[in-house]
Amino acid sequence: MTGRVEISPTAKANSAFAAEWLIQRMTSTGGKFRLVLAGGETPRELYKMLAAKPLCDQIPWPRLELFFGDERFVPPTDRMSNFRMVYESLIEGSPLVPEQVYPMPTDGTPDSAAKRY
Repeated sequence: MTGRVEISPTAKANSAFAAEWLIQRMTSTGGKFRLVLAGGETPRELYKMLAAKPLCDQIPWPRLELFFGDERFVPPTDRMSNFRMVYESLIEGSPLVPEQVYPMPTDGTPDSAAKRY
């Protein structure tokens, strides 16, 4: 595998780099673009940048599908919910429709929720 290491002077600069990289990937492909999101506080700034102008105008929203790489087993309204963080920072102000967003279930048991996802 080949790659390169990018070092940013600040977390905000790192988010800006990641946003530009993602948009380049989204706009250089055809068909659906499936994005698996991280949770926690680290990606919040990136999601806010993607949802705000000028970057939001560059995103091919109708082709985008959002999946979750992790979730805490709490209701989506809980302050610790990764879905809630993504909703508030990215989804809420975007043109995404519910059919484009695939949140992890957080009802039943963790085992049953994982099997359903």
